[in-house]
Amino acid sequence: MLKAAGFDMTIKNTTLDNLFNQMSSGNYDVTLLGQTLTSITPGLCSVLCTENIPGPSNDNSGNNWSFASVPAADVQMRIVDRSLDDNARKAAAAKADDILADYNVALPLDPLPDILIWDKKVVGPVSDNPIEGMFWNIDQWGVKQ
Repeated sequence: MLKAAGFDMTIKNTTLDNLFNQMSSGNYDVTLLGQTLTSITPGLCSVLCTENIPGPSNDNSGNNWSFASVPAADVQMRIVDRSLDDNARKAAAAKADDILADYNVALPLDPLPDILIWDKKVVGPVSDNPIEGMFWNIDQWGVKQ
């Protein structure tokens, strides 16, 4: 599927030490790892804003291991991280997604690998929320007799 979409890919597994050494210099094309925990209040800047590229300016403590630097997206991601207005955050996140997609910053394969399995006896709006987790609305569930 990647080749059909115009991406050439070779899987080259390595040790974790070697991976992090390559990542710290930005010497890689793709890596698949979990960068941060999700939370009830998701943020975007910690892993995608320019100022979080690991380097001397942040004492190599940044989490932007993709080394993405898209200033127009940074503006929108800061709104997501700092605004108290949920509608403004949603709109900014959508704008940031569009901008980052235009630059092919990431190919999201799986945002949060979790699985929700339930029995037919469990009723109500049972669904998996990738941000708040599987039990985000458990207060609305019930059990058939």
